[in-house]
Amino acid sequence: MSSKPNFIKQFCQDQQDKFNRKVLKKFSTPWMKRKEYDIIFEVFQNLQPKRVLEWGSGYSTVLIPDQLANLEDWVSIEHNEEWFHLIKQKIENDKVHLHFVAPNNLEFEKSADPKVKEGIFEDFRDYVEFPVQLDGEPFDFIFIDGRARRDCLIKAHQLLSKNGVLIVHDANRDTYFEDIPPFKTVFHLQDYRKHRKLGGIWVATQRENLDGILATTDHKRAWKGHDGLAKWLFLK
Repeated sequence: MSSKPNFIKQFCQDQQDKFNRKVLKKFSTPWMKRKEYDIIFEVFQNLQPKRVLEWGSGYSTVLIPDQLANLEDWVSIEHNEEWFHLIKQKIENDKVHLHFVAPNNLEFEKSADPKVKEGIFEDFRDYVEFPVQLDGEPFDFIFIDGRARRDCLIKAHQLLSKNGVLIVHDANRDTYFEDIPPFKTVFHLQDYRKHRKLGGIWVATQRENLDGILATTDHKRAWKGHDGLAKWLFLK
């Protein structure tokens, strides 16, 4: 990033993004808060990964690959067939490979248990295990923004390269990080939306630190500003 993250600027960008999506039907960034996207994009820009794995496709699958000069292979796994076809028709980069992997249990969303309704390993066994069958080196970047996230995270621990970086979106949900394999470095930001189980970012790597990859202090300061703004606007 060319400048430090600024919570006022990010808030204004969020309002512009909302207008673009709802009124203009224009999608120029992935569907998330700018403070989250800025972290993800900064890691991409500094890491410049060759191999990327993504559980849960979206506008990140469409927009980000074209901005990665060293990209050789972007693997995206999607469980929703309708969404899969919508995203697939928007992809023009031949280095992006989008795969539809149906749930093993199509009734998972009917559960009254929030953990089960979100999807557990038994419901998404093929989805979670799919990357294992792919040929190639470990992944330099893994993004988890789909179903059965805790199980994908456990699998990602095996698939991440030595200097790779893993990011989990909607990391306000603490259950994702219970009893998972250890990473040397973890950077976790949660915010005022925790009660709604939305938002939040969790960054992990086997590197000793995130120096040169992510300006953690600057982002932590920006997120604190967002929390203060949310309190002032009665969003908390």
